[in-house]
Formats: sequence, C-alpha cells, structure tokens
Amino acid sequence: MCGLAGIIMKQQARSNYDLAEIKSGFQTALTNAQVRGTHATGFAMVDSDFDIIKRPVSASEFFTYDDVNDALQTLGADTRALIGHTRYATQGRPHINSNNHPIRAGRIIGTHNGWVSNDNQLFEKFDLYRFAEVDSEVIFRMANDTDDVDEFVHNRFTKIRGKATIVWHDIERPEYVYIIKGNNPLEIAFHKRLNLLVYGSTWDIIKDAFSSSEIERVNVKENYFYRVNTNTMEIRKAKVDTNFSELDRYLFKSPTKSGVYAKTHARFVPRFSYRDKQEDIFKNGEDCEDEED
Repeated sequence: MCGLAGIIMKQQARSNYDLAEIKSGFQTALTNAQVRGTHATGFAMVDSDFDIIKRPVSASEFFTYDDVNDALQTLGADTRALIGHTRYATQGRPHINSNNHPIRAGRIIGTHNGWVSNDNQLFEKFDLYRFAEVDSEVIFRMANDTDDVDEFVHNRFTKIRGKATIVWHDIERPEYVYIIKGNNPLEIAFHKRLNLLVYGSTWDIIKDAFSSSEIERVNVKENYFYRVNTNTMEIRKAKVDTNFSELDRYLFKSPTKSGVYAKTHARFVPRFSYRDKQEDIFKNGEDCEDEED
C-alpha cells in the first residue's frame, strides 16, 4: 500500500497568491497520503523540464528539508504537474533512493500504488535492464521501451500481475499527464477557480487540500486510462482490458533478494531516441466530462 497525491495544472498566468495556495494544497495532500506509507516520500515537478525530489522519510519530515521547499518555490506559470508519492516498501530498500518514487525510466517519470508479483518475468520477457530493486520499476521501463502509449497500455501494462494504479509523464510529450486507474483506488477533483486537478489514492487525502466548496469530484472508473492535456485541461479516457488477479500473488512467488539484486545495474543512462506517436487509443475515446456519476 502506497499513497498517490498530486496536482495537474493548466499552463496559465497565476498570481503569487494562487501559487502559494497550490503549493500549500499539494503539501497538505502529500502529507495526508503518508497514512498509506511512511518509508519514503517524493515528488516530480514537471514543466518544460523536470525536477525529482525524494527521500527515505515520512511526508511530515520530508517537508522540513530545505531542498524540498526550495524546489516547491520554483512552481510557476509553466508548471504542468506535481506528481507525488508516499511509499510503503514491500520490495526494495528505502534507504537506496532509486527504489523510491517517482521513478525515472528514460523519458518516463512515474508513480505506482500497488505491487507487481511478476516483475522478474516481465524484465526477462521484454529484455529490459534493471537499475533498482523495486518491483514498480518494471512498469515504467516497459513504458519507456515502447514507441507509443497504445503499445504500453494494451500489450504491456496488461501483463502485470498484482495491483496497479499509476500516474506518469513522458518528457517527450510534455503537454500530457497520463493516469491508469487499475485495481487500486484513485480519486480526482477539479478546482474551477484555480483550473487544476488534484488527485489522491483516497478522498481523505485530497479533501482537505483545498476548500471543499471549490472542488468538484471527477468520476474516475476502475480499469480506465486517462490523458490530461495541460494546455487545455481536456481529459480523454479509454477502457483498459486488464487481467489482474488476487491469485497472482500466489502464482508468482516473491523473488529473493539475491534474485532481485543480481541483475540490477548500478548506473542509469537515460535514453532519448524518439517521440511517441499520437495515441490511437484516444481517437475514438470519450471526453471525461461526458461521464455520468
């Protein structure tokens, strides 16, 4: 069990007062998310570039560090998203920061709530290098290894056995933030005045981040893929045919430490080789706003 918490913002001019409100709301949401994990905390700030800050501490302690607060101070009109995570470690030692989230895999920056029981098999099946111990890494390595998001969503994400809800960003497509609500919880709310989305693993995580009178719950369904355009705040959605099973945790034994660590690469060299195609998955998709409660 881990906690997802974050903000997806429309790129627009904002007052210092609004920026301060957004920073405070994000800090509240991420701190609330520590009920789902205190082994590590981190976030990625995404704009024309990106910054990842993470530490093996609880969210409450995380926000006492100068570098964390200095990073938040750079939030501005160009910021597209704050993608946060609180970790409850099940595989991969938290004091090794590469095991903590957000996870950088080439052009992909992602967070995952859940576990993957067949991570070793997936690394082998798709001939992927491993750079950390954590099982979540395989999700974002698979995303980075594909030419387009359709291939990842339909032919790779669906191979995961375990539990998975993910939020990720592709730095080669900076206008989009992607979300898959799989078989783990996720809640999203829209703040009309600030023109942003705030999300969290549970409603309790996000309900105190902003005034309840100013946020409106967005209906997000299990096993759906959402793409948020930060230029327009348009949300598109498409069904994902997953085959998750609670039985999978018994079908795939948890790998031993020697098995996990033996093929782990000590250093990471990012790859920027292509820009993925426009996603066919959304050509016949739906606007999220059309969804009924």
